Amino acid sequence: MVKINLHNSTMEELYSVYLDIVKIHGEKAYNSNWLSGNGYSRIVNQIRKRNISWIDFRKKCGFKIINKFKRRNETLEELMDIYKSLIRKHGEKAYSSNWICKNGHQWLANQVRVKHKLTWNEFRKKSGIDKVLIRKIKPINELITEYLLILKKHGEIKYRSQLWMVKNGYRWITNHVRKNNISWIDFNRKTGIKVKPIRREYNIDELIESYKRAVKKHGENAYRSTWMSNNGYLWLYQRSRKLGFYWADFRKKCGFNKPLQRERLSIQELLEEFKSIESIHGEDDTRKVKWMMNNGYRWITEQVLNYDIKWNCFIQMSKKEIEMEFKW
Repeated sequence: MVKINLHNSTMEELYSVYLDIVKIHGEKAYNSNWLSGNGYSRIVNQIRKRNISWIDFRKKCGFKIINKFKRRNETLEELMDIYKSLIRKHGEKAYSSNWICKNGHQWLANQVRVKHKLTWNEFRKKSGIDKVLIRKIKPINELITEYLLILKKHGEIKYRSQLWMVKNGYRWITNHVRKNNISWIDFNRKTGIKVKPIRREYNIDELIESYKRAVKKHGENAYRSTWMSNNGYLWLYQRSRKLGFYWADFRKKCGFNKPLQRERLSIQELLEEFKSIESIHGEDDTRKVKWMMNNGYRWITEQVLNYDIKWNCFIQMSKKEIEMEFKW
């Protein structure tokens, strides 16, 4: 592990750091986009600040620039055709430039930005992949048709898990179901799939115990009736209403009048929590502080800031491959 404050480093130190990175990762580290996407953006930024091109920097490190690593030279139309084929193959995962770079297509993102002077969103729109248009909310009958095709492909055993849907590129369906104001279980019922039997009518004491277990398991997320309804606890919310409670009053009766008091976690524990959240919701959302704060994870952002660590630095620390220790 290299311990160095890159902000005040000399060029000789940068050469040394980069050679260590190449020694660890091999030819992948020849590409500055790969470095930026895999935990080494600081060294790339420092090189740019020294007004030296990436190729010249690598030459000074002793690397010969040969044709094997020469940048490809597609036209914009050719790039759009290649990108459309990636969308057809991988689905909405390929909407993200981060995913593109991490899955062997860094050259494509680089040509879009450097050669054709386009942002990633501009390039996607030119390719006909406008996220806003694609995410137009579909009615339930169209969602059911799409969903049955997925079940036919993967097997009905997967139908109960929203997490499986998200992890396998079908987040848009779970989002559209939620925006149609219907729970995942009720959506499955509408497809004709047999689901778990309706729960018995809990009395108030049993309902309170069930809610306390939900809060213990899910934390602040379970404070919101919308989250409860969309994550398998619609029955609990509905039962509380049948017993004559508004949600805020029911929470108070359960002893959750004040915000949840969480014990202070170590940085490593916070990273583990964050990786778990990221696996469910994806990188595009969870890396935004505003999204984290608006979706029940404010406590993580606050604890990170209490360690005097900026959010973007915390995100950097959460990436899979970081062999370099920075002084933030």
